[in-house]
Parts: sequence; structure tokens; C-alpha cells
Amino acid sequence: MRAWRFEEFGGPEVLHLGTVDTPQAGAGEVLVRVEATGLNPMDLANLQGAFGGQLPRTAGRDFAGTVAGGDLDGVAVWGTPQGFAADRDGSLAEYVTVPADWVARRPRSLSPAQAAAHGIPTLTAWEAIVSIGRVQPGERVLITGVTGAVGRMAAQVAAWSGARVIGASRHSGSPVRGVHDMLHLDAADLADAVQDVTEGRGADLVLDTVGGDFFAPSVQAQANPGRQVAMFSAEPTVSFDLAEFFHGRRRLIGLDTLQLTGVETAHALTQAGRGFDSGALEPLDVDEWSFDDAGEALAVLASPPDGRPAGRQVIVL
Repeated sequence: MRAWRFEEFGGPEVLHLGTVDTPQAGAGEVLVRVEATGLNPMDLANLQGAFGGQLPRTAGRDFAGTVAGGDLDGVAVWGTPQGFAADRDGSLAEYVTVPADWVARRPRSLSPAQAAAHGIPTLTAWEAIVSIGRVQPGERVLITGVTGAVGRMAAQVAAWSGARVIGASRHSGSPVRGVHDMLHLDAADLADAVQDVTEGRGADLVLDTVGGDFFAPSVQAQANPGRQVAMFSAEPTVSFDLAEFFHGRRRLIGLDTLQLTGVETAHALTQAGRGFDSGALEPLDVDEWSFDDAGEALAVLASPPDGRPAGRQVIVL
């Protein structure tokens, strides 16, 4: 089979298209004929050696395809398994083997390309808002970086759960489904703006997808009591007013989807998949690339032509 492999760490230029043996499913595994592979910033980090692992190996994490052989033969699946392209060969290939309980049935309403584009964004949104954020109907949810892929999916998941969503972003862009109050502003203005739109109450749940200078204002924007899910920061160290934090009965919760098991990941995608099929969740726009052009697609993800974050790049087989 054909596969995009890398033998050293680096940028997109270390990827090369080669031919390797088609993998064989072991005990408890399924062989999946890959129909689409979604690209994410995590794929770039993996190429750069962020997750270690042995070389050479096949790149790619998010995927959609059809089971080939066995009891599940012909079943359409999707997944974003932990360890793909790090502990085991990834999905940027014509076939991939996966533990059977690591994959979820693909939503009927999504094409393979759409499903592959939504692995990490949907998983992250679901875990942040539902699994650890424990959103409740009627709560006010603030999402920073709401115009990004994770932010857009989180807004939809929160709205589906009955919350009132406040979106914040430095950048203008296409409307974000599920957002009730949209704030285009710099970090310094965030806390006051959230107080204004909530009549001084603040946000019950905050998902900060940006970090950095948005972190402390996000903490300040919490209600009393409130909680915040932190999942990213360009800088590992941040500062905030600790007295204000504990007097406000606020909480911080860390989210790292790499810590989830394959079974937990599949469960989250199964739950979210019902939202796509019911119409509660709407898929993001995708840019489709041919398998032969996967290296170019990763280069675009690494350095978007207009300097803005790239959209959902998907390799279609």
C-alpha cells in the first residue's frame, strides 16, 4: 500500500510518499480502508518530534474509512486514536489497523472527508464542555478563540446542551453557529465585556482555547462560583490574581486529549456523532486535497498563505 512516512523529525519536508506492506489486523483489531485523513497542528508537532516514538513511521491521526474484513466488514467508521503516528503507524495511508474499540461508527450525515476533519476538534469540544466542563442547561459559557475549529465545535456542543454561549475572538470571521453574544476584542477588554453581556454575573463555564494573555482575563470573567477549562497556552507560565480567584470560588480544570484512552475517545465521538445526525451539530467547511498532495497540504497548514490560521485540511483517498 502507499503511505506518507517520515524517517527523521522536522517540518513537512521530511514526509515522503512510499510503499509499505499492508498491515494485518491482530487480535481485537480491525483493518480500515482509509477514505480520508484530517490534518491538525498536532500532526506538525508530531513531525517535529514532540511525541517521540520510533522512526520510521506513517503520519496522520484523524481518519474516516470502512472496515475491511472480519465481523465489522463494510462498517463506516471514524476515529482520532491516541498514539497514532507516535506509538503506532498513523492514518495517512491507504490502510490502517486499529483496536476495534477505538473506532466509532461514522455519523450517517457526514461524508468521509467531513468526518476526518472533525476528529480532534469534536473530541476536544466534547470533553471540554460535556465530560469535564459538565455544562448544564441555562448556564453561560464563554469560549475564547471561538472562530477556530475547536471553538466552533465547542460553541455548538454548548448550545446543543442548552447553554447560552458567549464567543470571544481577536479576529472577525464567518458567523459561529450557537453563539448568542459575539465579542471581537483584545484580551484586556474581555472580563469587562463578559460582565456587560451577563449583567454582572460572569460566565459559569469558560473554555479558554487561546491561553497566553487571554488566560487571566478569562479567569476574571468567571461567575461566582465558576469554572474554567484550560487546554492551551503558548507560554507555560501564566499569572493571575489568586485572592480574586479563591474569593470568587473559581476552579481551573486541565484538559489534555492525549491522556484519553482509545475507548474514551471512541465514546466521545459516538456521543457527538448523534448531534451531527440530528442536525444539532453542523460540520465545518473543509479543504480537500488528493492523497498525492498530502505534503503540500501539511505545508499550507504550517504556513498559511495569508498568515491566518488554515481551515480544515483533509486528504481524500
